[in-house]
Amino acid sequence: ALLEQLDPQNPNLGRELGTLAMRLGDLEAAENYFQRFPLGSWVLESLGEVALQRGRLKKAESYLRDYLADAQLPTSSAYQSLANVLRQTGRLQEAARYSDLSIETLEAEIGRLAGSQEAKGKVRGRNDIYRDALRLQLELGRPQEAFHLLERFRAQAFLTLLAQRDLTFAVDLAPELDQERRRLAGSYDRNQLR
Repeated sequence: ALLEQLDPQNPNLGRELGTLAMRLGDLEAAENYFQRFPLGSWVLESLGEVALQRGRLKKAESYLRDYLADAQLPTSSAYQSLANVLRQTGRLQEAARYSDLSIETLEAEIGRLAGSQEAKGKVRGRNDIYRDALRLQLELGRPQEAFHLLERFRAQAFLTLLAQRDLTFAVDLAPELDQERRRLAGSYDRNQLR
């Protein structure tokens, strides 16, 4: 109510309020807020996610397919949501294709991110995408693919851990000490691998 009173002309208000309503678990309000906007790409993705959470699988599939057809850079979460819809409707093979796309897109999103390792680590930490893909491979009876996904996830988690380790000290150290710390960390990592 405060946001609507303070800035009723804000073009992003429906998005902000819809996202807030989703976090609070009020899916009906979220849907109403999102529907205030013309059906552009982010609106379609948001409505697809709401429909999925409400169990309206046909509607969710329609919104998400429209979003994916329209978006120039589709999000990993949209592919993941569509994979979950397809999985719940029993179309496991098709779900697996979209699940693979969600992982590829997530890794591409990480590659495109500018900025700190911390920001990349947060995106890299989206283990729900790997978890859903892993579950799907097991349901399809593909243990080797599931193991490969598990290893990919572990590699991403390791990169996140390394990024966090680098962030812990970098601010407090003089440049010479930070360079020496990185050299020793590299040596340590090589010894651990050996």
